[in-house]
Amino acid sequence: LHGGANEAAMALIQQFSSPDDAEQGILQALAHKEKIMGF
Repeated sequence: LHGGANEAAMALIQQFSSPDDAEQGILQALAHKEKIMGF
């Protein structure tokens, strides 16, 4: 990753407290057509 994308990806990962929380958060972001940094 380049151009700060790695920092954005880490910020995204750190906002979740569990794998289940991460799954729900990512699914919600995708449903809202948000960018998922690092993937």
